Amino acid sequence: MPHGKTSDKDNLKLIGKMELTMETAKELNFFGIAALFVFGAVFIEAYVLLTGKNGTDIRVDLIFVLMIPLAVMVHELAHGLVMGFFGGRPKFGFGIAHKLLPYFYATAQTFFKRNQ
Repeated sequence: MPHGKTSDKDNLKLIGKMELTMETAKELNFFGIAALFVFGAVFIEAYVLLTGKNGTDIRVDLIFVLMIPLAVMVHELAHGLVMGFFGGRPKFGFGIAHKLLPYFYATAQTFFKRNQ
């Protein structure tokens, strides 16, 4: 850098790190499945209240198979849009941690300040 100036990258400080161990993957999987049932019940009840139809009219298998992965992909797309807004070039992907926990992700090689 000219005239002794430092870049924002030179002033970065690691504030935390998380490693996904098998135990953490199991815990996240358990709580994710529990949340799925809780929120599923809430949304089915909302459907019944708003439409007056029986909650068993909903194709639950369709919701699980299509809507949940779609919602997660839209969520990661939102992360990518924000990264792009702040100058990053997002990349998207999918993986399975410890052969147990599937995930979608959005990442970028750009360094972002904490308030971005």
